[in-house]
Amino acid sequence: MADQFPGIGNDVDIEPKDPILVLQRPEQKLIARSSEYGAADTLKSRRPAGNARRQTKIEIPFDDRDAATPCMQPWKQPFQGRPCIVAAIAFQQPYRKVLSREFDGLKVLDVALEVVPRILERGQDKDIRRRAGRRCDGRFCYQDSSVSRYLALEMMTAAREDYKRLLKERVGGLQPYPSDHFSGTGILICAGGPSFFTNAYVLVHLLRVTHGCTLPIEVWHVGTGEMSARMKLLLHDLGADTVDAEAVLTAIPARIQNGWQLKAYALMWCRFEHVLMLDADQVPLRDPAELFEWDDYRQTGAVLWPDCGNILETNPIWEACELKPRTCPAIESGQLLIHKARHWRGLQIALHLNEHSAYYYNLLYGDKDTFLLGLLLTESAYALVPHRPFSDVPFCLFQRNMAGEVLFQHRTGAKWRYADPQVKLPKAELEENCGAALASLRAQWNGLIFTPPLRSLRAREAEVGLAAAGFFQLRRPGEEPVRLELLPESEIGAGRAAARMNWHCEETGGEIELVISDAFCPAWRLRQDSNGWSGRAAKGDGDVYLAEESASRTPANENVRSLTEEILSAAGFPNPVWIRRRAEISAALGLLAVLEPGIEDALAAISGRCGPLEKQVLDAMASELRREPRNDDLSADRARWPMPGRYTVAADLDT
Repeated sequence: MADQFPGIGNDVDIEPKDPILVLQRPEQKLIARSSEYGAADTLKSRRPAGNARRQTKIEIPFDDRDAATPCMQPWKQPFQGRPCIVAAIAFQQPYRKVLSREFDGLKVLDVALEVVPRILERGQDKDIRRRAGRRCDGRFCYQDSSVSRYLALEMMTAAREDYKRLLKERVGGLQPYPSDHFSGTGILICAGGPSFFTNAYVLVHLLRVTHGCTLPIEVWHVGTGEMSARMKLLLHDLGADTVDAEAVLTAIPARIQNGWQLKAYALMWCRFEHVLMLDADQVPLRDPAELFEWDDYRQTGAVLWPDCGNILETNPIWEACELKPRTCPAIESGQLLIHKARHWRGLQIALHLNEHSAYYYNLLYGDKDTFLLGLLLTESAYALVPHRPFSDVPFCLFQRNMAGEVLFQHRTGAKWRYADPQVKLPKAELEENCGAALASLRAQWNGLIFTPPLRSLRAREAEVGLAAAGFFQLRRPGEEPVRLELLPESEIGAGRAAARMNWHCEETGGEIELVISDAFCPAWRLRQDSNGWSGRAAKGDGDVYLAEESASRTPANENVRSLTEEILSAAGFPNPVWIRRRAEISAALGLLAVLEPGIEDALAAISGRCGPLEKQVLDAMASELRREPRNDDLSADRARWPMPGRYTVAADLDT
């Protein structure tokens, strides 16, 4: 994080007892040590070494009444009228939800803030680090006060002409629709991180189980820090594909740094030609497949839903886009229906506006109106639902169909929570169905994004065997046995507890270790012996024994399936961009097929849920692998091979 944001040194180490916001002047360097933290309400002044100016720093505790909002009021005066910087957010693991909401809900009153996060904690919470850094984009201003608005307006005025020029260049350089890239009809959801994944799971479960929706679904996220292999597996079990935007961005670059920007990018590059984009916190009241049959959609190819407010004629966005000023309904993009072949030009403009969010988001509220502006700038036809949403402010928007009937419940301020009590909405429907989806999720996932370290093939094979065995008896001296269920992709089902959250296998010194982790780090390391598995706690507080409850079930070759899907996913699958990297994928799968039989069957199984083009390519790759010669001796001896990297074979073994 420090190398992304100059001026924040790697030598800073903050671990207070409670989470604290540290505010300071932007030209000052952060100088802090754990021992420097005293009373939370003390205004401190320190003189850095050398001739540097005196640093004024203030520590703000979090409000006990609202964990997402700092207590800013008592300390606003020292910074009144001056741009300040949130230089660090120090927190411990229990506050992961606080930080994930912090940049969305920060109330700055009369203080204009530029945000440069440095996230410091004992554990390695990569998800929180990645999300906070991507959200903040290094610098941005909140506009909660006259000071903020004045500074933002001054900054935007200076940059206005540059952004106008860039927009003109983009409009003049629009690309034709790549007709061979997209096909079919489907639903798009953008959801990364524990909170949005929880909502996306409920949404997909509702579509599949309650409404019986058979449309293909893509769930987009950014990197492994937002979605683990276990989370992907749960969505796959519901018939939804997951797409890592990082893989697609490698082939089709764009300036994507937050979830709002991702929506415009994913809408352009998801594999569907006809797309219904839904926010993760949506609750459809019926199967949305019927929307594609609406007359308004067939006539225009785009259906938008209105928000509660308007874009005013006086909004500077009209001048910025060189459009005729008007007062019109603002758009609510929690649901959007579009035919990409007809509106490809407008989608390119919408993506451009989102890529330059530092400017346009000061004139609009996030991504939602950029889709309207893209259609207006390209003079494209669209249909607007003629009914404003019913509103249960600030919790839910009840969006309607063309006849005025409620169609979607957009729980903007009442998102589903994995563990906390849910926000009760008196007018909400299908809450029991959504509650059942949450119960199903909790039984299969612990709420953490757990990504095990790189492992050898032997370690992964051991994981497949343990997951196939299913249930074990966990014994510790002086304690009652615990029935422990080891689920695929490192998850613990029955028997989950604070000290037993995830598991994986590692190969150490030629032996396989079973590692059981708590929410922070490995808790136990066990090795196999004649009676099962035994070992000691990482902190040395006693022995632990693990014995299989019953004979193992004969597993399908899940290891091969998992590895094949990982390779395809790294290339962007199921987005069609993966086909451009077919040669690389074939080479990787060819090497893997030398070690593990069954790659062809895994490809055939994956192709069964794909469109015609993807199925043709996967089937061709499977046929090629079947024709390649195999060296049976390699498979027999692979257990003794050194493994210098993931899925690789030492070069000197080729002879």
